[in-house]
Amino acid sequence: LRQELERASKLEGLAVLSGGIAHNFNNLLTGIMGNATLIKLNVEPHDPIHRRAAVIETLSERGARLVNRLLMFAQRIGEEKRVTELNRFVEEKIVSLRGDLTPENVQLNFIPSADPLTVRVAPGAFSTAIQCLIENSVEAMPNGGKIDVLLKRQGDYAVISVSDTGSGIPHDRLDRLFDPFYTTKDPSEGAGLGLAMVYGIANEHDGYVRVENGPESGSTFSIYLPIVEGVEPIKRKEEDVILIVEEAPLVREMLKHMLSEYGYSTVEVGNFREAMRMIDELGDRMKLIILDLTISGMERSMVTFEIFRNRSPKAKIIGTSSESSDERIMEYGAAGFLLKPFGLNQLIAMVENALKLGGTGGSQG
Repeated sequence: LRQELERASKLEGLAVLSGGIAHNFNNLLTGIMGNATLIKLNVEPHDPIHRRAAVIETLSERGARLVNRLLMFAQRIGEEKRVTELNRFVEEKIVSLRGDLTPENVQLNFIPSADPLTVRVAPGAFSTAIQCLIENSVEAMPNGGKIDVLLKRQGDYAVISVSDTGSGIPHDRLDRLFDPFYTTKDPSEGAGLGLAMVYGIANEHDGYVRVENGPESGSTFSIYLPIVEGVEPIKRKEEDVILIVEEAPLVREMLKHMLSEYGYSTVEVGNFREAMRMIDELGDRMKLIILDLTISGMERSMVTFEIFRNRSPKAKIIGTSSESSDERIMEYGAAGFLLKPFGLNQLIAMVENALKLGGTGGSQG
C-alpha cells in the first residue's frame, strides 16, 4: 500500500511539472528542427555539416515525441468524465489504431464483452491509456505476433485486457513497471512514461491495473474500472457518423475529442487504405468526411479529393490542409475547407453547416 501511495504522489507531481515545461520545450525543439533542416538545404549532402544537421534533426524528433508524451501525461488531469459504453468506445479506438500503430506483421484483435459495460471515463485520458498499452505490446514483439484486446465484466468491474505474444516481462522488473521514467528499453527508444500514464489514468478513474506473464510467452495488462449501474450513456447522433481521415495521430485525436464534445459519433483512420475500407464498411451511415488532403501516398490534393468524392458520393467532405492553395476544392463541390491550424469554433461551425445545408459550407482560414 505504501508503494502504491508513493507512486500516486509521484505521478501527480510529475504531471503538474510536465504541463509547465512541455509547451516551452516544444517551441525550442521546433526552432532547433527548423534550423537543422535549413542547414541541410544549404549544404551538399556529402558535406559533414549535412550529416551533423541530420543527426540534430533526428534527435530533435525524438525529443518532440517525448514532449508530446509529457503533454499527454499532463493533460489527463481535470478532464471531465462521462458515462460511456465501453465496448463501443474501445472498438472505435481499435479501428483508429489498426494499420497506424500496428505494423503488417502484428495482428490486432478485438473481443468485446457479451454484455454492455457502462463506465464513467474521461475520453481523452482513457484513449491514451489504450494506445499506450497497444504500443507497449507492439514494442514487445519486434518480429511480429498477435495482440488481443478483450473486454469482460468481473464482479463490479469492467475489465479491458491487452495481451501479446512477446517474450514476457522478467519477474524482477514487474514491481517497477509503472514507475515514471522506468523503462527496459534503450534510453534512445523510450522515455518510460507510457505505463506510468496507464497507471495514473486508471487510478484517477477509481480503478487499478494488473500485469501478469502468460503461461508460455507474452504478457497481459488489465485495467479495472468500476461499473456504473442505472445510468444511461450519453446519446450520440447516430445518424451523423463522421469519418476522420488524418495522418497525424495528435491531430486525429484532437478532432475526435472536439467532435465528441458536441455529441458526434466518429471513426478515425490514419492512412488511405484504412479510409477506403471504412468508407465501404460504414456505407450510408457516414454523412461527412473530414479529409487530410495531404495524406501520404497521394500526389496532389485535388486527386485526393476526387478519389474520396467518387468513392462516397453521398457523403459531404471537409478538406483540411496547411496549404492555403488547397482551398480550390471548394470550386469542385467540397462542403468546406479548414486551413491548419484551426480552432474548435471553426470546426464545429463548418461541420454543422455541412450537415445542415447539404455541402454548401464556406472556407475558414
